[in-house]
Amino acid sequence: MNVNSIGGEGNELRRLFPNIHEIDLSRSLLCSWEDVFTICTQLESLNLLNVR
Repeated sequence: MNVNSIGGEGNELRRLFPNIHEIDLSRSLLCSWEDVFTICTQLESLNLLNVR
């Protein structure tokens, strides 16, 4: 599934996925580093981010 927006309200990612350690955004359709930053700040357990 390709993602093109972070959607949701406020800290929804933090609430839905509190234990995510790795995320691969390399094939997402996000067009803003600000969106990537928002995702990362909500996922407090995140250890690995792939954007390449």
